[in-house]
Amino acid sequence: MFVKGIRVTRSVSRRSLLGASGLAAAAIAAPRLTSAQTPDASPTGPWTFTDDKGVTVTLDTMPTRIIADVNAAAPLWDFGIRPVGVFGWNATQNKDFGPAGGNIDPDQVEVVGYEPELFVYEKAAALNPDLIITVT
Repeated sequence: MFVKGIRVTRSVSRRSLLGASGLAAAAIAAPRLTSAQTPDASPTGPWTFTDDKGVTVTLDTMPTRIIADVNAAAPLWDFGIRPVGVFGWNATQNKDFGPAGGNIDPDQVEVVGYEPELFVYEKAAALNPDLIITVT
C-alpha cells in the first residue's frame, strides 16, 4: 500500500479481518434493524410508561390528547406528536414560545398557562387531555 509516496506494508490478522467483516455486516443490517424497531403509528391496546423514578402510568389506549410543558412539547412535535395544549414559563399569552418552542405551530395549540400563572387548571380541563407531560 502506498501513502503519499511512502510504501507501507502491513499484514492483516485473522482478528482484524473478522472485526472488519463484523462491522460491514452491522452496517448493512443497521437500516433493517432500525426500521424493525420503529413503533406502529396507530398502536392498539393498553399504553404504559415508566418514568426514571419508577412511577408507571397505564392507560387503556395510547394518549392522543396531550398537554405538555413547552420544553417537552417541542421535541414531541418534531416526532409528529401534536399536543393540544402547552404551558410553562417559556409560553406567553400571544403564543410566543421562544427558542424552547422549536417547531411548535402556535396556531395548532392552546396555551393553558404562562408566566405568572404557569398552569391554569380550568383551561387544561377544557381541553379534555388524556395525558399531561411536565419536565419535573
